[in-house]
Amino acid sequence: MSRFIIFQTNAEYYSAPWEIAKNNYSLNDYRAVYCEVIIDEIQYRKEITLTNQDDLAILEDVAARFSKPQNRSGHTLSVSDVVAVERKTGTRFYYRDISGWKEIKK
Repeated sequence: MSRFIIFQTNAEYYSAPWEIAKNNYSLNDYRAVYCEVIIDEIQYRKEITLTNQDDLAILEDVAARFSKPQNRSGHTLSVSDVVAVERKTGTRFYYRDISGWKEIKK
């Protein structure tokens, strides 16, 4: 199974767009505030159907769900937050930018 993790920061670049934050960004400045499993396949009898394979669709769902107050630690999802999408094939990190998501390449 896969999962997504929301990370938030109080660093000096909190709420900054990527163009400003990228020079100071460090995942060490973040703390994980939420984690949820992603169902990435459904098996019915012997047939397996893949689901939730599009990271962008997952990120947009996360943005829609977590831009309102929740009963969890952290603040509502906002610019400068990072979402990790963990899959069997590896983990990708995405920075919440003003105009959407920016994949953070290591």
